[in-house]
Order: sequence, then structure tokens, then C-alpha cells
Amino acid sequence: MAGDIGPTGEMLKPFGTISSEEAVDCFAEQAEYLYKAGADFFIIETMFDINEALAAINGVQSVSPLPIFATLTFEQKPTGFVTLMGNRVEDSMKRLVDAGAEAVGANCSIGSDKMVLLAREIRDCIDSPVIIQPNAGIPEARGSSIIYPEDEEFFSDNIFSIKKLEVEIVGGCCGTTPEYIRKIVGKIR
Repeated sequence: MAGDIGPTGEMLKPFGTISSEEAVDCFAEQAEYLYKAGADFFIIETMFDINEALAAINGVQSVSPLPIFATLTFEQKPTGFVTLMGNRVEDSMKRLVDAGAEAVGANCSIGSDKMVLLAREIRDCIDSPVIIQPNAGIPEARGSSIIYPEDEEFFSDNIFSIKKLEVEIVGGCCGTTPEYIRKIVGKIR
């Protein structure tokens, strides 16, 4: 069972109100509860700031010896993939590994088609295990509903392409269901 830790919801100083030390304490408190509840490892995910991700790793490490996976969210810009805070892929992945994350990568914010490109970039810049979990596309408002446009077939085809890049860990984020995961498993096997 993974102990799942996401962003605090605040931006770190100087852009926000929370200090790095306060963030570490917040993450340590969460991690301690998850560790005591029997987590087998931690996944720090959906981080849009490398500094907050590093604070989360420090917080987890202060209360647990368990393995840590860490993923950031990226957007594709004309200059390449970056986080909301402008963090670039190679520097971010190396910093996560250097901080002690055993698997690193990306989740959320983009669909599986763009995630194939991002996965290639991540795989090319590090030797550590890579984890990739895209959305089922970019959500669209249809009336009062939110729809994710990628169906199970399209999504699993892209995940299969990601696996061919020698990405070790794959899954789905927003808009995916157990049926998406079953389809992925069927294609990979």
C-alpha cells in the first residue's frame, strides 16, 4: 500500500506564505501517520514545484525509512516541458534522485499522448526507475459534466509506447478507471 502525499495547496516563500521548513514539518506529520498505518512505500505526486517536492522527501525521510517515489506535473511549452514554477525536466529528475527518491517521473496535467514525449525525455536523463501516470486527456466541460477525452484503447496504446521506452512503472491519473488499468495490463502482458 502506498502512502500518497500531494502538494500542501500553498506556494513556498517567496511566492507564497509557507516556508520550506513549515512544509517539511507538514509532510513529516502526514508521513508519520501513513507510516504508522502500514504504508509499504511513499508516493509524492502532483507536485508543481521542485522545492516543495524536495520538502516532501525531507519530511518523509525524517519519520520513515521506506522507499519514496516522486512525480512532478509538467506542461508542454514551446521551449519544452516545465512545471508551473518553471522547473525543467532533467534538473528536476536529478534533484529528486539526489534527495533520495527511488523512482521519479511525472503524473497528471497532460494526456497520454504528450506524456509519451515527456516520458522519453525523463528516461533519457536518468538511470533510476521512472514512474509515469498521465491523465486520460485534458478535461473538457460538457454541460454540467467534466469529460476526459481519451478512451481506454487510446490511453493504453500510449502507455504501451511508454513501456517500450523502458519506463518501469506506469499507471493512470485523472480520468482513468480500473478499466483503463485492466486494458494496460492486457496490452503489456
